[in-house]
Amino acid sequence: MPQDDTLKRLGRVLSLITKLNNGSIEINKVMEEFDVSKRAIQRDLAIMKKAGLYTTLIGKGQYTFEEGVSFTDRPLTNEQYNVLNAMAAFAKNAGGGMFDSFEKLFRHITAYSPFDTFIMPVMPRILADTIPHIKEIEAAIENNTELEIEYQGPDGKEPVKHHICPLKVLVADGFAYIFSAYKTRPGIFPKYRIDRIKSLTTLDGHNFSEPEGMQEALCKARSIWGAMPEKDRKIKVKLKVEDWARDYFMRHELVGGQSVKKQKDGSIIFEAKICQLPEMVPHILRWMPNVTVIAPKELKAEVLKRVKEFTKKQK
Repeated sequence: MPQDDTLKRLGRVLSLITKLNNGSIEINKVMEEFDVSKRAIQRDLAIMKKAGLYTTLIGKGQYTFEEGVSFTDRPLTNEQYNVLNAMAAFAKNAGGGMFDSFEKLFRHITAYSPFDTFIMPVMPRILADTIPHIKEIEAAIENNTELEIEYQGPDGKEPVKHHICPLKVLVADGFAYIFSAYKTRPGIFPKYRIDRIKSLTTLDGHNFSEPEGMQEALCKARSIWGAMPEKDRKIKVKLKVEDWARDYFMRHELVGGQSVKKQKDGSIIFEAKICQLPEMVPHILRWMPNVTVIAPKELKAEVLKRVKEFTKKQK
């Protein structure tokens, strides 16, 4: 994954922290210095707030740290340290030179290497050349600018043009997606795999506001298939899970809002409400034959279809 824009944003936040630690910042001046919008700086301040670095307005467009807030000689809490560990894992997954750069930052803040920590997630690494257009996409998200894309579907037909409002870049199952919205269709959040975008045009002058329901759409999503509004979470899933699969389904939140009930025979009953069948199918296939689909019948049929297709191709 190209690292320039991500590191630029991270560097900007660290620069703002340094400036605030030394006194104050003026929004207009830092906008000009970093060549970004007012909204971008406000997002940076929001990121700092989440880390406990609160700012206060002391004049028109002028901010300083709240009394008692200081980044220098400020010991990290366990929670903040764990957040850095999680960021290190993502940086490793992002590929390219991202992890090397993050490791230097990690050492600068903590005096340790991310590898010195007790927890180190292991996950597939995205190859650098699999996320085209990432700079343009990140800039469009940063400035709330609309995009026109030509998208190649899995059917191999001619690419189709889409006019979208990019909201986030989601990374799931080794792929990166644009999580987006439509101006004329509120409550709809289409996802586009970035490596399937054949061309992309930034529509300068066409801006949008963050739509309602965006955070709700992401709240219970644990995969790209579940990144949809709560009103679309209509499919009730009920599974019987046994043996080794039981530990997996008990210890992982596969769907936000799931429930697990232990049975007398040692198995568990897993229940959840999902948006689309692919949200659950991979977990069932992974743990065959120790998962039995009780409901819905459409999910059972989809799993059987996948198994039959696989068996047929092995002959």
